[in-house]
Amino acid sequence: MEYIKSDKFNIDCPTVVTFGKFDGIHIGHKILVEEAVRIAESEGLKVVLCTFDMSGWLECRIPQISLADERCRLCEKLGVDVLLEYPFDDDMATMEPEAFVEEFIQGKLNAKYVIVGTDWRFGINRSGDVSLLSSLQEKYGYKAVVMDKYLKDGREISSTWIREEIKKGNMEEVAELLGYPYSVSGKVLHGNQIGRTIGFPTINFEPEKEKILPPFGAYVSSVTVDGISYKAVTNVGMKPTVEGNKSLTVETHILDFAKDVYDDFLEVSLLHFIRPETKFESFEALKKQLQFLYFQELSLQERLTHSLYQVL
Repeated sequence: MEYIKSDKFNIDCPTVVTFGKFDGIHIGHKILVEEAVRIAESEGLKVVLCTFDMSGWLECRIPQISLADERCRLCEKLGVDVLLEYPFDDDMATMEPEAFVEEFIQGKLNAKYVIVGTDWRFGINRSGDVSLLSSLQEKYGYKAVVMDKYLKDGREISSTWIREEIKKGNMEEVAELLGYPYSVSGKVLHGNQIGRTIGFPTINFEPEKEKILPPFGAYVSSVTVDGISYKAVTNVGMKPTVEGNKSLTVETHILDFAKDVYDDFLEVSLLHFIRPETKFESFEALKKQLQFLYFQELSLQERLTHSLYQVL
């Protein structure tokens, strides 16, 4: 899959393009992408997933459900050929809707199909809508496909809703809305190895600042190493029991695991919130809590096997 994060490009081959924010690529997004892939395979076209990079435009960025590398992995699994994160700038912000269709959809993307949700807007002040997109399709040589929003319990699935549930620590609900467990990833760091001294060696990494995190605390989790999924327990937070620690860390103890993964890039799926982060009086008290969590983890993992693990 090709990843483009630039305004200096032109796609020569005919494409099926789907537009959206695509933060998290939840099950509502997946419906758009699957339709794009279906059409592309039947007509020999390329699938382009297009979103806009607002980092140079907004003063305050909204924490992200999926970062660029995570979005790339998700898109590749779904069969996307090109992931385009187009830099949003003054020129794009002030472009008239028909100019957007002519210069961007037709000129840069070479679109033969454009697949969007019912609320998609484009052009200056979001003045273009799906009615205008459909009315221009014959003039500019593409077919507009407008798809209804996916609902769960009568509510439209959205990145806003998913962020709400992440902030509450409702990881099972998050997994249902996304269609897969929520994860954080990073490069495994060489820590102070305190976990080894109390019989619970851990892997540690610092999450990206742009990544939205659930409440600090302990989580039932899973980690995939070399294609094998391992059960784990993870703490997200500041490790208050460790004096002098001031960094936000994702710290994971992987059950029945002894490989050296320092400097590896790992992804940790957070499946179930166990308890808030706690400062213990001593490392011995921390060890007892970890022993309790270890056995609680085994029980929880068995109960989760037939539900959450089905979307791994």
